[in-house]
Amino acid sequence: MGPILAVDNFSNEFFFAAAAAGGATAPTSLINVALQNLFTVDTLEKAMAAKRLHHGGYPDIVYYEQGYDENAVQDLLKRGHRVAATATIGRVNAIGCTEGLPAAPESCEAVSDTRGFGMGIRVSE
Repeated sequence: MGPILAVDNFSNEFFFAAAAAGGATAPTSLINVALQNLFTVDTLEKAMAAKRLHHGGYPDIVYYEQGYDENAVQDLLKRGHRVAATATIGRVNAIGCTEGLPAAPESCEAVSDTRGFGMGIRVSE
């Protein structure tokens, strides 16, 4: 899975960049974080911390992280989906600038997924 880069071609502003690891769960993890950060009011940190879903096609099971919204899990079951809880789904590292870069560098945040085994650091001048 390649990284995601979100840039406004009209204003030439950067908004989001991320990459993911975790095998088959990497693409859905990356999309989960990107959608929550770019299309909701969540900060990148909240988007990264949010519980995730994954359905890879085969086996026909929707995996969800422990602690995922129980009402949503019940809705999936009512619709006939098979579901299974898992400890973690994917690992994402991302940089987001809610108001764009270079226009608002103070709106930028870099977040390393706590599901991973390392740590991230942000250096600024």
